Amino acid sequence: MSIETLKKQIKEGISTAIEKAFEVKFESEIKLEIPPEEQNSDFAFACFPLSKILRNAPFKIASQIAENFPETDFLEEVKAVGPFLNFNLKKESFFKTAIEQILEEGESFGSTDFGEKQKFLVEYSSPTTNKPLHLGHIRNNFLGISISRILKMAGYEVETVCLYNDRGIQICKSMLYYEKFENGNTPEKAGMKPDHYVGDLYVKFSKLEKEQPELTEEVQEVLQKWEDGDEATIALWEKMSDWVYEGYNATYKRLGSSFDYTQFESDTYKLGKEISLKGLEKGVFFQKEDSSIWIDLTNEGLDEKLVVRKDGTTVYITQDFGTAAERSEKINFDKMIYIVGNEQEYHFQVLFKILKKYGFGWADECFHLSYGMVDLPSGKMKSREGTVVDADKLLDELKNIAKEKMRTDNIEMNETEIEELAEAIGHGAISFFILKVHPNKRILFNPAESVDFQGMTGTYLQYSHTRICSILKKFGKNLPMEVDFSLLAEPEEVAILRLISNFPEIVKEAAIGQNPSKIASYSYLVAKNFSKFYDRHSVLSLENESQIQARIALLQAVKITLANSLYLLGIKAVEKM
Repeated sequence: MSIETLKKQIKEGISTAIEKAFEVKFESEIKLEIPPEEQNSDFAFACFPLSKILRNAPFKIASQIAENFPETDFLEEVKAVGPFLNFNLKKESFFKTAIEQILEEGESFGSTDFGEKQKFLVEYSSPTTNKPLHLGHIRNNFLGISISRILKMAGYEVETVCLYNDRGIQICKSMLYYEKFENGNTPEKAGMKPDHYVGDLYVKFSKLEKEQPELTEEVQEVLQKWEDGDEATIALWEKMSDWVYEGYNATYKRLGSSFDYTQFESDTYKLGKEISLKGLEKGVFFQKEDSSIWIDLTNEGLDEKLVVRKDGTTVYITQDFGTAAERSEKINFDKMIYIVGNEQEYHFQVLFKILKKYGFGWADECFHLSYGMVDLPSGKMKSREGTVVDADKLLDELKNIAKEKMRTDNIEMNETEIEELAEAIGHGAISFFILKVHPNKRILFNPAESVDFQGMTGTYLQYSHTRICSILKKFGKNLPMEVDFSLLAEPEEVAILRLISNFPEIVKEAAIGQNPSKIASYSYLVAKNFSKFYDRHSVLSLENESQIQARIALLQAVKITLANSLYLLGIKAVEKM
């Protein structure tokens, strides 16, 4: 028997009791919850949704269901508590069922078939190739990694895609500055990481453009030459693009980002232009006197939108419907998620309306997962002013903070081990700091706060995991085939059991909302409850060997649950700190 089987039998019992008490066949979904700790129950069912259907007060419904609930061999008690119906399982059976399932499933514990037969395509990262990845990209990448993993664990088929915005005015600014002022320089000669070198050119150009406005027209000429296929322009663009990708790949490796597909705006903008011209013929778009092509979305509560300029060059949104169309041809998805900052909310409203008006039936299945910006104590980041915090430099800073803490604590490791562990701690610190916040909220990021061994931090979770690993290592034996779970009855043990047994449900809820903060909050509760248990109870020093075995089994289950939740957050579950 599994946890899900127990819950299924409880749900069936609720349906049976409703039918018996109210002579109504109840076929709606029944959702079991974890009640507040003070109620000391394993599961709860809220009767509010039944009030309208059964035309009765929720507390009376709860009382009637409790009276008519069928007898079972695994329930200790069914009781009405106000408008809630609370269930207490026989503890030995509950511990045995939950722990044995967790230990058997291991890394796959938490997985369900909830999303079976549905495929998500998740776009994330998708940088503009004129600068290195920065703090905003870090939030994007961590959301993409985590949401993809959560969806997979919830049973969905998931494929990821990164679109490189590798053409346009912003790219041409770096190119023009290089052509005018760099005299054949290279990142290697400049002693810079390749993507940082290109980003530096963009910042320099933006400052110079304020002094020399005529450069704006020159940049437009470079874009026109690029779109016309001018050999020298294309050669320079390819060289500088390669520099950027070399730098990105190194950063992606540190972040843990990987993609099933990559797309390039330099390819998809052509398809977008074709769609614009065909849409003009179909009457979806219209042409103004200057030959520019537009779409009128005023009846949709939006504005008129330019899709092709008067000189024939395309705009940002043009490549987006080309990109979406190419994906629909190559990848058979049920839903497509765009993970992009909330500054682009209007852009995606327009994009989805255009796709629908053009006749793409899958347009309704496109979703913009909008997330809040990341602020620094000094204010908002601006690439063109050079005030961004580069991802590489931030990861280095966090790594150094972790190394200092480790050296202060006199951790016995060689230099290679310290480097690897500090990288994992720094990465986990920023990942958790970002993912613990709901995607739609802004973040004020403080590096020093994120690397803290106490409180709601990734470092605290990693440290909790290492403490459990240490206990299990000291135990150093295999558990017997039969563990006496009747010896687990302390309130802290029961609290942990209730928490870890609910992990599959938490994964499902996080998948439905595409919300990693649910996993972050949950993982913190697991770590916090473990600490509470271990502060109050001994494990290895007990005189009763059977009780030691029971607690070791419980800790093994906690370790698996914590490690799996950290995996969903893209955080490494380290074994020593």
